Amino acid sequence: MFVPLSHPPGHAQADFGEALVVIGGVQLKAHYLAVDLPHSDGRFVKSYPAETTEAFCDGHNAAFAFFGGVPQSIVYDCRNSALMGQNANGDSVLIV
Repeated sequence: MFVPLSHPPGHAQADFGEALVVIGGVQLKAHYLAVDLPHSDGRFVKSYPAETTEAFCDGHNAAFAFFGGVPQSIVYDCRNSALMGQNANGDSVLIV
């Protein structure tokens, strides 16, 4: 069964991943942050030596600069580097 997905403009998806890379002839595990804009098929990926809060924040800043703005919302996979909470208005917020 095929279920078409709808991706409204202004919404993003983000997740960390891992890949084996070869740098200077040495195989290493790299971590990368991928931020997608599914409506426009935009994608930004940046790699880091580890999945840290600093990498999380730097990756988002770099993605926003690359895209030329900040999306209305970002959907995250369950990550240790990101926690969700609520502000005084009851809105969901990201705590890093």
